[in-house]
Amino acid sequence: MPRRTLLSAEALSPVRHSSRPPEMARHYVLDAADLAFVRTRRRSANRLGFAVQLCLLRHPGTGLGPGEHPPVAMLAFVAEQLGVPPAAFAAYAARDLVLLCHFSILNSV
Repeated sequence: MPRRTLLSAEALSPVRHSSRPPEMARHYVLDAADLAFVRTRRRSANRLGFAVQLCLLRHPGTGLGPGEHPPVAMLAFVAEQLGVPPAAFAAYAARDLVLLCHFSILNSV
């Protein structure tokens, strides 16, 4: 029997999410516990990528897959909280293995 989904692929796509500041603040603000968890990653690219995955798993409920990138405004919003340049995400996104490893860590928490 085929697996049923509650949301379409379009609804789950991080590219479709609003980049308006009030909505980003509602969904993507990292609290002290989140920041401590994110800072366990060694490199700034990994901290930023891990934080983006964490935010996306909370809203809309799915992380980035290989080759996917978050909206620019969302990336900048999360990067600012970490004090990391948004450009650091390029190094994270280039390594599919790290992306998938972080996704599996966050899904097990």
